[in-house]
Amino acid sequence: MGYTDNKSYENVSNPDPTYGTPIYLTPEEVSTIYKKDLSDQPESIQLCRDQFIFHCMVGCRVGDLFHFTWGNIRNG
Repeated sequence: MGYTDNKSYENVSNPDPTYGTPIYLTPEEVSTIYKKDLSDQPESIQLCRDQFIFHCMVGCRVGDLFHFTWGNIRNG
């Protein structure tokens, strides 16, 4: 629409994603995080911790959690 003549973004490319070897937390590390007392922190911090632990247990991506339904639960 002619708002700017500065088109420096045209020199930026978006390379293909690079995937490395995943690094996993040990069960002991997950347990340490799970047991951490966050009662003095805002509820949002506690929720983030709980979501992180859930991701560690099921191996889903962060964005996947918000698309789960009761139909995704199998065998209780």
